[in-house]
Amino acid sequence: DSLDRRAAELERGPSPGGRPTGEPAAAGLTRLNGQLVDLYGVVEGADAAPTQQAERHAAELARRLGVLEDQVHALVGRFRSLRGGLQ
Repeated sequence: DSLDRRAAELERGPSPGGRPTGEPAAAGLTRLNGQLVDLYGVVEGADAAPTQQAERHAAELARRLGVLEDQVHALVGRFRSLRGGLQ
């Protein structure tokens, strides 16, 4: 159950009740993918070098991707240890 919940949160982000009031919603992998696609469209659609704003946004998305990748690796490790205990 806990693994299922954590995997679902990685995909779509934590449920609204799981964060303090006023804190922005954390992006799950699905939302982050959409944001990366949008940013790619902006950068590819421009005839000039990316703006500082686009570069900052790309850096923030890369940081969030790193955080989510760490969470995925931790979840995979938990799954493997659980699976190993069942064999």
